[in-house]
Amino acid sequence: MKKRKHSNGPQSAYVLRVSVRDIKPQIWRKLTVPDDYTLADLHDILQAAFGWDNCHLHSFTIDSTEYRPMVSEMAGMGFDDDDDDAADEGSVCLYELDLQPKQKFAYLYDFGDSWEHVITVSQIIPLDAENTDMPRPRCLGGKRAGPPEDSGGPWGYENMFEILQNPAHEEYDYISEWIGDFDPEYFNKEEINARLDKMFKPKPKKPKGNAE
Repeated sequence: MKKRKHSNGPQSAYVLRVSVRDIKPQIWRKLTVPDDYTLADLHDILQAAFGWDNCHLHSFTIDSTEYRPMVSEMAGMGFDDDDDDAADEGSVCLYELDLQPKQKFAYLYDFGDSWEHVITVSQIIPLDAENTDMPRPRCLGGKRAGPPEDSGGPWGYENMFEILQNPAHEEYDYISEWIGDFDPEYFNKEEINARLDKMFKPKPKKPKGNAE
């Protein structure tokens, strides 16, 4: 892993394109994430970006290494002490992974529904005096709403909307009531950034040099 000396903050920002696999039309987000954020932070960012409720297990897979939360943090949700081959996502900052432009890695949310996300490093932007507007995560764009929790994974999600196209289907009333006013085409960047602002307060910058 790439190491560096302690700094006063992030030295670069990753522009990540994240898409949900096996769904058409595609559901995706474009995000910026400072390089001193951990994979645990990235998990929280993805939950906010796709409207997930953080109520299921998850993992990242990067260069054949799996990263998960610590077992103690997921007590009662399925991880146990036998899952010792995975690395702790909370102890790894993005810059330590030495990610490169065009590199892809995976994020899996909900081991039952298996929502697989492909994360592509679109760009790495150095942070300096001219790039002071990216001190925390932002959503730059995207398409379509994230699927509702417990909607059955890609197959179940798409099947649900096929049923809603047929009022004569025996499950139409049940699905209509369960999904409510959910709009699969809805996307609002400002709402996502408002959620990110609540989750991630700006990190105070340390003064340069010695204070008099």
